Amino acid sequence: MSLFPPTGRYLRRSTLLFLALIACGAVGSALGWGVLSRPYQSPGELAALVERAVNAGDAVTMESLTAPGIKNDYRWVREWRQSGNFKRWKAGPVSVYGSQRTLLHISRLQVVQSTYDHLYEIAGPSSRPRLGREIPEDELVGCRVTDHRITVTFDPARRHVTVTDRAKVTTHADRWSVALVRLNAQFSVSQVTLDDAPTPWRQFGGFIMVPKPAAQTATLTLAYEATLPKTGETFMSDKEAALTAYWYAHTGRLPATSEIEVRAPQDWLAIAPGERQSGSSSAVRWKNLLPVSFITVAAGKYSVTRREVGGVTLNAYLLRPSATRAREVLDQAQSAIEVFGHQIAPFPYSGYTVVESDVFPAALEAYSFTLCGRETLPGVVVHEVSHTWWGGLVPNTYTRSMWNEAFATYSEGLHRRLAGAGPDDPTGHGARTAGNTLPTALPLSKVTDAMNSTHAAIGYTKGAHVLGQLERMIGPERMRATLRAFVTRHRCGDAADWSDFQAAVTATNGTEWAECLDAWLNDPRIPSFGLSGVRVSRSGSGYEITGTVTVEPVGFWALIPLTAGGNEPTSTAVLCRGSATPFRFQSRAAPEVVTLDPDGVVLRTGGDVRAALTDK
Repeated sequence: MSLFPPTGRYLRRSTLLFLALIACGAVGSALGWGVLSRPYQSPGELAALVERAVNAGDAVTMESLTAPGIKNDYRWVREWRQSGNFKRWKAGPVSVYGSQRTLLHISRLQVVQSTYDHLYEIAGPSSRPRLGREIPEDELVGCRVTDHRITVTFDPARRHVTVTDRAKVTTHADRWSVALVRLNAQFSVSQVTLDDAPTPWRQFGGFIMVPKPAAQTATLTLAYEATLPKTGETFMSDKEAALTAYWYAHTGRLPATSEIEVRAPQDWLAIAPGERQSGSSSAVRWKNLLPVSFITVAAGKYSVTRREVGGVTLNAYLLRPSATRAREVLDQAQSAIEVFGHQIAPFPYSGYTVVESDVFPAALEAYSFTLCGRETLPGVVVHEVSHTWWGGLVPNTYTRSMWNEAFATYSEGLHRRLAGAGPDDPTGHGARTAGNTLPTALPLSKVTDAMNSTHAAIGYTKGAHVLGQLERMIGPERMRATLRAFVTRHRCGDAADWSDFQAAVTATNGTEWAECLDAWLNDPRIPSFGLSGVRVSRSGSGYEITGTVTVEPVGFWALIPLTAGGNEPTSTAVLCRGSATPFRFQSRAAPEVVTLDPDGVVLRTGGDVRAALTDK
């Protein structure tokens, strides 16, 4: 996904609401919402207190409502406003079929690749219930969705959408008597069947519960609908519509295949992931055999420009016909597919489409197409095309990290370099600047929310620079071999994470590289590098320079460029493997000073690092 700054009007409104909510949170924390002084006696009363605390950003009260001995992470309660989605949370209890358990959900309308609905077990006696353990989104409850057969019907006159999702599920032998799937809370479910037979079901917030199927595989069919807003990420206007955020049944955002029929007005075109199977102007079917974590559908009154390149059909779906704009987006898509297809892995589809939107606020990958806000084009096309590899061929759920945004941002620079449109260095000579400005609140391996400004800065920018540092250490050819190994080693249907890429690094480059990314991924800090004990001495007809590169904190690997300045500057590079590293190199002329990283290509903190030379 690609982001761009909101308009001033939106920013002012968001800022005012943000400050108001902070004030509410401060008051709520100070008063504890009266939780300790006012007893509550039922799960419903507990849910009301939870709802109030969450909407105030009051993690302190959430802790006070938690059963003794339970360690839940309530950081999300403090951070959710930072994602720019100010929809209110709603909480409620729900009993579990076939057991004495009661759960408590906290739900709201969600946007894609961002926050998510939360689910907790309720602990303690019914007369004094408390929050028990959170059931993480990536913990399956009874089943996993692996495939979809979906029918979508858009009715622009009423801004109404109806959906039928025949989801194939595999059951799991676990402690649950139910199967649980997630569906964005804006949709209202009207009917649920299991293997085409009626079944008990409950919709609560962003969750659907049914009794666990007896068979190992089953078809869970949901019929649901919504009246969509004119703006946002899932929307409908009189000219276009899009479904982007969890509008289908899913389990932990895990990858699934799909076959989707989209029904829309006759003067609209519709698109979904995968290959077009058949259809008319009013109904078209798309099939995606590549399991992915995020499924998008778009439709609208598009003008179409096509280009055939090397067996791939490229399309520009524009709301405003423009030969110049179509050429620009198709040029970018063609170049990206050619570069990544040659350097990483073959492009997996027969076509790729860039879809323009007047409503969608950013740009979103859909693997065989991308949905892009008009203001983002053509600049985001390379980033979004790269997600066909980083998110498509190798899926990511964003429940544990947003590693694929680091790869997509890195791939933008890779494309510029291989297309001859950017600097040769993989960091783009901006790493030191980034190192002095990036947030250090969380490690790279733990950021998950693409809409949270702190998470995004770490996930996109720091992540891309870390990959650039790796390329500088192992070299461009071995880096591309490592990227290819990451793709080829991946097991279809699974989601990947940073640990899978680390395994590819080791498999491609040897066990001595097994720890080269550990600190970059797991330590939130950005290191500083220095020089100590730098000396110069005569050596034959020239000079020998010795010293040590230091690193603080220890553990961070980097290739450190050094330049010995004088009448004839001499340069070298030192591979620092996480601790103080001695160096020795030759200079023909008498050097006066040694400079560390003179071009700012190392991701580090601090300013210029120089050591004046003295004779031994």
